[in-house]
Amino acid sequence: MDGGNFAGNFEDILPELSWLCWRNCPPKLQANNFVLNHLVVLKLSGNIIIEEWSGWVEMMVPSKVKVLHLVGSKSLIKTPPFHELISLERLVLKDFPKLAEIDPSVGKLERLIYLKIKWCLHLRELPKEIGCLAALRELILVHCFSVHYLPESIRYLNHLSRLVMEDTRLVELPVAIKKLVALEYMSLVNCTSLNRLPDAFEKLGWLTELDLSGTTIEELPSSIWNREDLTVRTNSSNIRTPRRLEDKEVCIPQEIMLSYDALEYEAKQIFLDIACFFVDKKITNAMYMWKACEFFPEIEIDVLINKSLIIMVDRDRIRMDDEFRDFGRKFFCRESTDKSGDRRRLCFSEMALDIVEAKKGTENVVALTICTSRRNFTREDFANLKNVRFLESNGGNFAGNFENILPQLKWLCWRNCPPKLQANNFVLNHLVVLKLSGHITTEGWSGWVKIMVASKLKVLNLARSNSLIKTPCFTEFMSLERLILKDFPSLAEIDRSIGKLERLIYLKSNGAVS
Repeated sequence: MDGGNFAGNFEDILPELSWLCWRNCPPKLQANNFVLNHLVVLKLSGNIIIEEWSGWVEMMVPSKVKVLHLVGSKSLIKTPPFHELISLERLVLKDFPKLAEIDPSVGKLERLIYLKIKWCLHLRELPKEIGCLAALRELILVHCFSVHYLPESIRYLNHLSRLVMEDTRLVELPVAIKKLVALEYMSLVNCTSLNRLPDAFEKLGWLTELDLSGTTIEELPSSIWNREDLTVRTNSSNIRTPRRLEDKEVCIPQEIMLSYDALEYEAKQIFLDIACFFVDKKITNAMYMWKACEFFPEIEIDVLINKSLIIMVDRDRIRMDDEFRDFGRKFFCRESTDKSGDRRRLCFSEMALDIVEAKKGTENVVALTICTSRRNFTREDFANLKNVRFLESNGGNFAGNFENILPQLKWLCWRNCPPKLQANNFVLNHLVVLKLSGHITTEGWSGWVKIMVASKLKVLNLARSNSLIKTPCFTEFMSLERLILKDFPSLAEIDRSIGKLERLIYLKSNGAVS
């Protein structure tokens, strides 16, 4: 039914009703003695308010209701309590623009197997009691743009087989994700703030499909690449089945090997960089790094395209067939396999962290990406990595005297960077690309400026600081050509010094809500 109300005495009325769908329902039920003894499905949309929820509960026999579907209340800030619905198996909450809190009593729904939350724009988090839903098999959040994290309590969802987090502001997946031993399908479609996955997928033995379409994931952890039975959907819209490159021989056609062998040194280096770090990514920023290495990238990229080793799409995005990518990673796996620290490209982040922590890196290493860490790295960790030109890290800090450390570094991407750099005498004389995301503050900015020779920096990408109100000063970046400011919800002002960037050719700003 659509609209209206029930009024007066409804004793013994509609005694066999099992399904009630009421669009534009009233906030308060005016009928009395209205009990639907056989109701199993209740779908309400309209002016639902928490103060009048008890009237709806009195209408049903809570021990029999299996499906509750609540939609479209413009004023509901907190869901009603659910503790009386002891037999509920499916709960759907949809289109509550002001909803900010789900009542903790949701954790009492011991028989709940399906929970879907959609278009709840102000919902910031799921209650920790969600971990009490022992029977839950499907958890779906769609268009919940304020949700940044999942609670650690999801580790207790032992029967969860389907996890969908689409169009959320999810920043990271909790390490507890590895406890979801029954998980078969995971979708992170359009989670644009998510750029890294935890290296925990080897624990998810039942996981067969992972959809990362529309994310900013820049690296798949080794625990994904090592899974033969896991298919991954990426931004390229192709379904890709990773293979275990370290344990299996990659079958390379003779013509591919001949094409690679015919390349000059510079083209080989660019090809291997792409295979390890830049597949399905825009390479505009990487071009600056390769130019700083005196590789003449425009010429070499054309050579790689002409030899069909790479494909250029959308003018600056590189695609590479799986067999070529595997070929490039095969070189990674076979470079000094007895000594991992001798490998030139450490593209498996867990291995890279182990090598850095064990201080086993050598002068052969030119590129590495380090997985999430809270460690304070010291000069000893990087002392032997004298030729590294590409470094990506997540979390942690640099501490102590860093004089003459990483002297050849040209690319630094630091996710979840600290507000203040603890290292001193840390100067990266050849840095051309700097990408920082995390706790950036105006007060701590001078420390970041000191690590670079500002006259050489070409690309500055700043992202995801929740507290930054005004951008830092840009006056020292006289050679800057590309500036990106992204996901600063409190940013209210861009410093006027931006007008001093005479060589700036590209400026992008998004996600600055204020």
